[in-house]
Amino acid sequence: MAGLAAGFILNADEGKWLTGLRDPRESIRALDVPFAAITLPEGGCVVSKGIEVWDVPAPELEPVDRTGGGDAFAAGFLAGIYMGKDMRECGAMGNSLAAGVIMKNGARPEEVPLP
Repeated sequence: MAGLAAGFILNADEGKWLTGLRDPRESIRALDVPFAAITLPEGGCVVSKGIEVWDVPAPELEPVDRTGGGDAFAAGFLAGIYMGKDMRECGAMGNSLAAGVIMKNGARPEEVPLP
């Protein structure tokens, strides 16, 4: 995948579709890009910078409405990159913003604090 994009933000199904690999940790390595994040169906995400890969857990939640959760994750993750955070912090920011969105009805929360 190198050369196609500077980075990827995907969910686990998209990672499997793009790489043909079932394990998100294998998928993220196969993407071969400077940075990537794959959100996991059980919550949390896997992030990478080059060949380094980290799991970033998220608290267990009972989502009210998943609408906008992926977009919120991407916004938080990219905000972390813009702010110069390390990949684990970027993943935590994405998880936090997504959690604030999926715990309410609709995709636009009134306010969601970033860590």
